[in-house]
Amino acid sequence: MNQDNLISLIGDLAEQVRLLRMENTETQKAVKQLQREENNTPQTELPHVVPTAPVADLIFFPELSEANPLAEEDFFRNPLTEEERKGVLYSCPKSNVMNYIPPALNDTASTAVKKRQGRPIERPCEIKAHNNKLMCPVDAYRIYKQKVANVPCTSPHVNDNDIIINHLFRYIKDNSKPLSVDSISRNIKSITKLIVTNGKQIPKARAIGATLAASAGISSDVIISHAFWSGYDMFDNYYRLSRERNINITESIISLK
Repeated sequence: MNQDNLISLIGDLAEQVRLLRMENTETQKAVKQLQREENNTPQTELPHVVPTAPVADLIFFPELSEANPLAEEDFFRNPLTEEERKGVLYSCPKSNVMNYIPPALNDTASTAVKKRQGRPIERPCEIKAHNNKLMCPVDAYRIYKQKVANVPCTSPHVNDNDIIINHLFRYIKDNSKPLSVDSISRNIKSITKLIVTNGKQIPKARAIGATLAASAGISSDVIISHAFWSGYDMFDNYYRLSRERNINITESIISLK
């Protein structure tokens, strides 16, 4: 094949490519025209036909258009310079001012949880005296009030400054200084360590009392009511260390009396 024939063949191929491009352009125009006609043609409601979202034109952001009037005309073909870009960004507002007024604290996290027509929940707990004075919690409380908690030890409530609390638990050397929750927890933990052997986990203080009460034969209902737990599952799954009982059920049932 000589050079003239090769040039002629290349020219024919180029002409065919041009014609194919023209046909492709015409085909695209025809498809777009059909889509416009379909969008403008009212369609009947059919159970298996799902309507598509209509075509909508996007409106240019007005603040950006005011800051840069040329952006709406040809934004992508004429990119902004670095200085122009910074000027446009800094001209737009970075934040809006919002005045937030929080609700009243008593309505969101009240210190006394309200229930039944606004009356606070009361959890009465009766602690009876012990025959042995050395083990009597009532006498211990009375003496503690006389010897330690005999002066005011007040501070505002953590959630409501209008409520003043007179703390019961205080430092022995300075009875005007209240004990923090962490200090009380450390003291309880130091005592419970004395009953733990062989590296076992330190039990919860509430679990010790509840387990001893259950072992002594006190009913679960009384224990749950005394501790204000939500139900039996709370006591049985989290605050019961042992299921051993000191009651001989056989002797209690089979009796000659």
